[in-house]
Amino acid sequence: MFDNKRIKKIGIEEHVASGETNLNMFLRSPFTPEELRRRMSDVSEMRLAAMDECGVAMQVLSIPNALVHRIQDVAEASATVKKSNDGLAEIVAKHPTRFTGFAALAIQDPALAADELERCVVQFGFKGALISVNLTGDNLDHDKYRILWERSEALGAPLYIHPSGKTDVNTDCLEIQGSAWNWGVETGTTALRVIFSGIFDRCPNATLIIGHLGEMIPYALWRLENKWKQTFTGVNADLDLPYKRRTEFSPAYYIKKNLMITTSGHFSEDALICAVNSFGADRIMFSADYPNERIEDASEFIEKAAISEEDRKKICYENAQRLFGFDV
Repeated sequence: MFDNKRIKKIGIEEHVASGETNLNMFLRSPFTPEELRRRMSDVSEMRLAAMDECGVAMQVLSIPNALVHRIQDVAEASATVKKSNDGLAEIVAKHPTRFTGFAALAIQDPALAADELERCVVQFGFKGALISVNLTGDNLDHDKYRILWERSEALGAPLYIHPSGKTDVNTDCLEIQGSAWNWGVETGTTALRVIFSGIFDRCPNATLIIGHLGEMIPYALWRLENKWKQTFTGVNADLDLPYKRRTEFSPAYYIKKNLMITTSGHFSEDALICAVNSFGADRIMFSADYPNERIEDASEFIEKAAISEEDRKKICYENAQRLFGFDV
């Protein structure tokens, strides 16, 4: 039974298996590989039981589809994500009051990706898309992706950028490979490239979401802001620089207007307080990153964190209700 004595929560980055799902990226988990696969594929038993126990009213399910982004043939990649999204829609349809979805997209072709996003939002009621850090050669700030950002804005369907799970480079140190460090650097850098590219001047109502309490951006925000101002509005503003200013406003403006972050897989009170102080509680949403992390751990963390009850409600469910129009 759903425990309505605990604060209500909506989980934003929660994964499920459907179609050509890459499970190998989930290398660090509290579960054994065999158990992880069972939990990834399960919806109605272990997942719902944990949600009920922890007061999680709804999850936005997404497919960890980084393998799709490695497919060279565009037609094959497009067919693969359509199959996966159709499978995800079937999962959601069995429990429509507890689950909705983020679409998987084949970003090899931005126009096809935009069309697939629209199909999933209109036909299935999905709330946006979860895409991996680009593995196709061009970053998501490239002009060819303008059509995807414009469609995302028009549909009111945010894009959630997730680590790719690709092979780590520049280090043979296992302790900082993958989700421990490299993925955060990779995803945070991608988000900053989008922000600094001017995309949100062209698409002012588009929304970008990243997980893991902002992939270290909250901690770096003061320095990002300070160095941007020194470069473009301070003593260096009149220098003939090899690069030009591409945004109308400083990074903090877009971060506090167009960027949302989640608590997925980062259950640190210090990091949460830093994010609240840097971004504001209005920009943070609850997530467990299930089944890569336990719903129980994520819920206990947010319930006990030393933040105000007003901010706790915003993070647990109110911000998701505002962004996605949830009525739960």
